[in-house]
Amino acid sequence: MKRLRQAFSALAIASACTLAACGKDRGPAAPKAGELTLNLTTPYADDGAILVAISGPQIGTVRAASSALAVHSRAVSGGVKVAVFGDIASGALLRIAVPDVSQPSKYSATVVEVSDRANALRSQSPGYKTRIQ
Repeated sequence: MKRLRQAFSALAIASACTLAACGKDRGPAAPKAGELTLNLTTPYADDGAILVAISGPQIGTVRAASSALAVHSRAVSGGVKVAVFGDIASGALLRIAVPDVSQPSKYSATVVEVSDRANALRSQSPGYKTRIQ
């Protein structure tokens, strides 16, 4: 009888531990909507306008990272084209609304055209880089 009680006690403890461990596994985290930041690296100190093509799933509102910049955007197949005007410098350029901020690698940006502050179109330079994070 004593062995039977010990066996039941051991089984009850093992079951409780198993149930407690199962409760901690909640699967993948739910998507968290929010904004990603598009950072620009420019080789010039006098950029005045830039056209950027952003691609990725379900891009929402795109806004300037600084109130000193003006932004106009248009949805295109697979993403959005964004024109930014103002004193553009290296650093945070745009904020992009997305359905899941934990997946910035699903988004990319390409500099299409740039002009200086005197509105002269620049020839494409390999010095322009973008990073979305």
